[in-house]
Amino acid sequence: MPSLFQTLPHFFDQEVAGNAIRYWGLWLLILVLGLVTKRFVSSAFSKLVYKVLLRIKAEDAADPGNANSHGVLKFYQQMHSPLEALFTWFYIYVAFSVLVWPPALVEVLSRHFDLAAVSSFLYRTALIGIMTSLALRLMNYFVETLKVTQTQAPVPKVSSQALMFLKEAGRIGIFIVAFLVFLGLALGRDVGAVISGLGISGLAIAFAAKETLENLIASVIIFVDKPFSVGDFVELGSEKGTVEMVGLRSTRIRTLDRTLVSIPNRKIVDGSLNNVSVRPNTRIKFMLGLHHGTSVAAIEEMIANTKRFILDHPSTTTENYLYINQIQDQGVYVLVQYFVNSLDSDIIWQTQQDVNVFILKQTETLGIAFAEVAKPA
Repeated sequence: MPSLFQTLPHFFDQEVAGNAIRYWGLWLLILVLGLVTKRFVSSAFSKLVYKVLLRIKAEDAADPGNANSHGVLKFYQQMHSPLEALFTWFYIYVAFSVLVWPPALVEVLSRHFDLAAVSSFLYRTALIGIMTSLALRLMNYFVETLKVTQTQAPVPKVSSQALMFLKEAGRIGIFIVAFLVFLGLALGRDVGAVISGLGISGLAIAFAAKETLENLIASVIIFVDKPFSVGDFVELGSEKGTVEMVGLRSTRIRTLDRTLVSIPNRKIVDGSLNNVSVRPNTRIKFMLGLHHGTSVAAIEEMIANTKRFILDHPSTTTENYLYINQIQDQGVYVLVQYFVNSLDSDIIWQTQQDVNVFILKQTETLGIAFAEVAKPA
């Protein structure tokens, strides 16, 4: 009776679906090994890449309390998904490389399509997709890191608007490169010929994408001219709000109604823009209509008291104007104009209320009646 050691080699040499059992075992071992180790390998690879790119010391990354260790953790959080997908793809590729397709199956499938070409296309397309995702995550990480660094710096060297522009331009660049690589690596096209062909059809593409190109050029103008920055409160035609993002195609504004409006950049460049955030203070102006029966002395005393109150208010400037501006049939009109030394809406509204309440108290004390018809400022 043959021993176990004599029968095992024959067992592993038996073929199942065109492959020896030993190769099926190796296939299974590679897949299990990949499933078990992909997270560890991707984590180790992330730390290695982080050290190489930022040139930090090995002990910095190993120290849990070190700032660089936190950087490694954030880097891995950004990169682990595409890296795990990359290593999973690698293990699957290696696992299936040890097997051969059953001749009968190859013969049937070959009648309909080129099996080798299809499998190569799928593998290469998956690799291009994973590498594109990896590049996007990598770019996003460094832009966000640079944004935090600039925020913490006493004098930022790069504006948040420039970083957003860089991020959008980087995304488009990565997709263009990925598309060209896909044409050359997955579809087997001559990339040089494709680029040369774009010169011939470039005019037609330019006409078809006229608005897109106009917005792209306008975004460059906004970036260079810098009429506003992210976080500024602006008025663009009928839209008023805070700038949240300046993209390659449009600018997003958070309106006073808390809605998010996207305005094409070409409209911003061609239209009128009022950047409210760059003004040094906020002007308050209105007309105060008083009844004809009010004595001139009472009006003069109210004006003097109100001017003194505005001058002493902590939220106003020294510049204020209160004068009898017009005398109409409806009444006597006093121009009230002063400036609040803040752009914060809460401070502006509270200052307005303080001044208005003081005026109301003055009318009660001095016996002043308002005109029956109010006149706008």
